[in-house]
Amino acid sequence: NMYDIISAKITSPDDIKALSRNKPILVGFDHNVKIDNKFIEKLKETDVFARDFKKFSEDIIFIHGTKDSIVDFDLSKKFADENNIKFVAAEGADHIFKDPKKMDTAIKEIVEFFGF
Repeated sequence: NMYDIISAKITSPDDIKALSRNKPILVGFDHNVKIDNKFIEKLKETDVFARDFKKFSEDIIFIHGTKDSIVDFDLSKKFADENNIKFVAAEGADHIFKDPKKMDTAIKEIVEFFGF
């Protein structure tokens, strides 16, 4: 779940300590977002995998990098398949699509999907 990903792969031990003292932290990659303990506690309670997205699936696209070290590729693919969500494997892309060519490919997929 998202809590496990944030606590294990995005935050540092110092971040966890700050959150435990009710201090907000900044998380992210190129752009940081301020989160607090209330947000983290809500993530613990929320199981996105238990929700049914089928009634929204035609409006959702997942573009997932095959070299993503943050979110498990196979788990994302399974979730998309189970919810009839369009899934695009971005060959060689990492979590944040650092490679501009990979990002261009992702943008092309988004434009095509939404018909812009």
